Amino acid sequence: MNRERLLRDAYDLVVRTMRLRPPQAEALASVRDVLLRLPDRLSTCTSEEVRQFLTGSGWTHTGHPAFTLSLATGLGKSRLAGAIIALLWLSGEARTFLLLAPRRAVLRRLNDALDPAFHDYLFTDPNLIPEPLVIRADEITSPAALDPQAATFARGPRIYLLSPQLVTSSPIFNGRDDLSQISPAQVLKHQQDLVVIVDEAHHVGRLADRETTAWANAIRELEPRLQIGLTATPRQEAGVNLLYDYPLKLALAEGLYTKAVQLLVREFPGDDRDPWDIDQQTITFALDRLRTKEEAISLAAVPPFPEVKPVAVLFARDIEHAKQVYDWLLSSTLLTADEIHLTYSGKSKTEEEVEQLLGIESPSNPVRVTDRRARGRHSRRHMLRKRIAQENR
Repeated sequence: MNRERLLRDAYDLVVRTMRLRPPQAEALASVRDVLLRLPDRLSTCTSEEVRQFLTGSGWTHTGHPAFTLSLATGLGKSRLAGAIIALLWLSGEARTFLLLAPRRAVLRRLNDALDPAFHDYLFTDPNLIPEPLVIRADEITSPAALDPQAATFARGPRIYLLSPQLVTSSPIFNGRDDLSQISPAQVLKHQQDLVVIVDEAHHVGRLADRETTAWANAIRELEPRLQIGLTATPRQEAGVNLLYDYPLKLALAEGLYTKAVQLLVREFPGDDRDPWDIDQQTITFALDRLRTKEEAISLAAVPPFPEVKPVAVLFARDIEHAKQVYDWLLSSTLLTADEIHLTYSGKSKTEEEVEQLLGIESPSNPVRVTDRRARGRHSRRHMLRKRIAQENR
């Protein structure tokens, strides 16, 4: 079977087995079509050949070819990452992958998803590809991680699940092991088929330029054959090489956004109403809706009903207004301090705060209401996307 037929058949199998939605399938097709530009398999092409054939069409690369796929929030970027790995492995294009995520909460979510027994398995069907060999941060000095030939003999893909921080600054990752006399970084650099996939790439874009430059340099030193970034908010700059873009506005227009949006409007007659009085009535109404949803879920929460938790998101005018709402919620005994998360756009967040926000819908997370303040025009747009993502869960 020729290479083009193999890639197309692998693509059809992945789309069908993983039940990809149209935007995911289209994004995966863009990756397939990029690979078809190469004269031979990605794993057998030289670095120079890969750069030569994947430059052009407005694409510019600093070192190895790097592309970006943009999918609106909620459309399954992590599932798309799994589809890319499956496509490359099934078609024989690549067997070694470095899956990067900058936040611990995202890494934990991906780690769970790479377990075939997990209800939301990254590859959907355990029969699609053999079980992957996953190498985590605490396993980078294991024999499986340090054997340059391990990928050749592994039944399924070999996936290094790491953070860019570790790749950049860990002395263990970049230093030689006493026994094997080789570092994990050197092992990856020696792979002729290394593909780097950066999940939640928008988190990387929001961090300091100096830090992201260090991350980019660390990845470049590994000399991967290909790098693919997944994000909902692609940066507009040279080198991003946007391969596919499916924004939230289009997802809403085409009815493909999976999180239902319902706008509830209540009229307040008269011009003499106190704004704070209106705020209190509005918040009370929102909390009533929240309790109704919680009760409905508790009645329906029997297998196979998934574990879900509704969350109310309140948007304040400014920091002072957000603090006023927070204090009122506490003083009125409507909620406890553990049930409220107060934050605002532009605020530097700790890892713990980020984990709490990313896991806000987990039943084990005590937060029921997040009180936010958006800053500036761009932040308001960003918060609107967040609100749409959380509305009416």
